[in-house]
Amino acid sequence: MTDNTDIFPHRIPLISRNITILGERTSARLEPQIWRELQEVAVREGCTIHELSSLLYLRKEASTSLSSALRVFL
Repeated sequence: MTDNTDIFPHRIPLISRNITILGERTSARLEPQIWRELQEVAVREGCTIHELSSLLYLRKEASTSLSSALRVFL
């Protein structure tokens, strides 16, 4: 089995963080840049990452993961 760093030498490590979606705790794995942008949008909109993520969760397609929905939003 090959290490992914050999195949993708410039791959950015994902960061897993807990998020509360509609009062339920879950986690999302995203790139550091995505976490920074989510924080900037949340501050600009006067909400938390949790509130922003909850809104995006409600609006995403059922077959789409939360992490993908967050990336597409940004």
